[in-house]
Amino acid sequence: MKYEAILLAAGSGKRMESEENKVFLELGNRAILSYSIDLFLADEKCVHLILVGKTSEMSELKKLVPQSKKAVSFVVGGSERQYSVYAGVKAIKNDENAILVHDGARPFVRKEQIDDLCLALEENHAVLLGVPVKDTIKSVFNKKVAKTVPREALYGAQTPQMIRGQMFYQGHLWAEEDDFLGTDDVSLVEEYFPEATIEMVNGSYENIKLTTPEDLILGEAILNNKRAKGEENG
Repeated sequence: MKYEAILLAAGSGKRMESEENKVFLELGNRAILSYSIDLFLADEKCVHLILVGKTSEMSELKKLVPQSKKAVSFVVGGSERQYSVYAGVKAIKNDENAILVHDGARPFVRKEQIDDLCLALEENHAVLLGVPVKDTIKSVFNKKVAKTVPREALYGAQTPQMIRGQMFYQGHLWAEEDDFLGTDDVSLVEEYFPEATIEMVNGSYENIKLTTPEDLILGEAILNNKRAKGEENG
């Protein structure tokens, strides 16, 4: 299945305690974002890569993208993640393609996971990576524990998330009209297409979002392990 990839890079480094956008910080002597860029450029099923960033960082963003025969677009993001995704959706070349959305601060997604998403989308309207939660989950009100939530059916959602193009575009149009903000991409499908099927595809506990300084330390350990096994992206 062919897809167009929206790679989000319009965040900040606030929780990373850095003045620099976290996706430009180095991981293994490379910018965090570069791992995902190289992965999508190398994937023949990806027919168009759309990078969403800040106006002030566009020149730095473009420096990370090597010359490629693949179509690459750069668009300016919005004040919320969903607005940035919508900006990317508006740059799609063919809404009959699937649309994949990925957080630029997740450098450890693997090619085979993207293949799994593409395969699963053939029989569904939307798919996403996720992992079973490990911790015991408590429902808490005003700092008081109300109950323990059974975790057998609970998954932590990750990216990439992949949605059929026309459905995703229409969902964003309706969300804009309603001022609806979802917490991830498939939440628009949940909200506006209740009959749609959404499949959770096995992700990886390595596919973390690098958000805090502690995450960066963990990321270095994951990268070193991948390099030792010859699995580094790019």
